Amino acid sequence: MTAESLVDRYGKENPGYINFEEFYEIYKNHVHLADDDNYLKHMPDDNLIRGLFNTIDPDQRHKISRLDFGNIIRSQGPISSFLTRLKKKILKGKERLHGVLLHECQ
Repeated sequence: MTAESLVDRYGKENPGYINFEEFYEIYKNHVHLADDDNYLKHMPDDNLIRGLFNTIDPDQRHKISRLDFGNIIRSQGPISSFLTRLKKKILKGKERLHGVLLHECQ
């Protein structure tokens, strides 16, 4: 999974771009809920997430391009740890689903 693939997956209104609502979904699903420490905590205030979006939106067009999103995420350093955590969360979810299915089938 790459930052660009997140734009491809969530950028429905304007393919190749994400707007604030789509960015919010990415943040919620792949940053906030992907961290075990945050799972039961409330999401940050919308204004904080809007500020983050505006910081990443280089041209203040109210949408972030696939290229800009990928570049900004990679430039922030610990992308490998972010992707590693994200991959672990995906695999953990797969294992949970497998366990539930096995339990239900017995």
